[in-house]
Amino acid sequence: MGLSMHKTEFDAFSELLDGCYALLGRDKTLNGPAKAMFFRSLGAYALEAVRAGLDAHIKDPKRGRFPPTPADVIEQIEGLIADDGRPGAEEAWAMCCRASDESETVVWSAEMSLAFATAQALMQEGDSIGARMAFKEAYSRMVDDARRERRPVSWSVSLGHDASKRHAALVSAEARGYLGSDDVLRIAPPTTTPHETAALLIENANKGPDKETIRERIATLKAMLENRPTVAPEFATSERLTLAFRKCKAAQAVADYEQRNGDV
Repeated sequence: MGLSMHKTEFDAFSELLDGCYALLGRDKTLNGPAKAMFFRSLGAYALEAVRAGLDAHIKDPKRGRFPPTPADVIEQIEGLIADDGRPGAEEAWAMCCRASDESETVVWSAEMSLAFATAQALMQEGDSIGARMAFKEAYSRMVDDARRERRPVSWSVSLGHDASKRHAALVSAEARGYLGSDDVLRIAPPTTTPHETAALLIENANKGPDKETIRERIATLKAMLENRPTVAPEFATSERLTLAFRKCKAAQAVADYEQRNGDV
């Protein structure tokens, strides 16, 4: 995606603007010179960003009742860019501090990982205050650059050596929206205990992954059902594994049906 609109995109922009006016019930649209000025005012943004800004303006309970100005659209675009899922500097620092403990599993963004690397030397010297300041400065600068370049946030996992802490860290990241349920299952290391594996599968059995992941879950759950003594007692003596297995089978049936109908 480009970082700004090109002059060849003027017709597409004009169509978006006319559609916005039509949706607001305005009989008249902007004339040619006004559209050209509108276009130049938003020239620093990609057409996709402008489309998102116009959509956000229309959905705005207050401003959406009136035709947009360039300033309205810019404010909406900047708001969308700021709300990109990247934590603030203080929250990011608190999340990264656990990375100094090699037993901890940390889920962090690309900017958090790079900024923390710049602060590690100070932390090793015992200067926690200086490390925090260096991290915040580097992180804020990198986030500003990423937002200016319209780069979406990218999350990764740094696995700690304590397997008992991994499950909690990954599930917490899923709850925050940093990882998908399928990512959690894929990243979960093979050393996970049967209890943790069963819990993770049960928690995610009714979510809609791709067909291949569904098949993998079915195979794992089937093996657990056939070998219940290896599973923690609370799962072996209840119906939760059976219910999770049925949910996976139902999800597979739905996926098979959608594929057959999509191929028609």
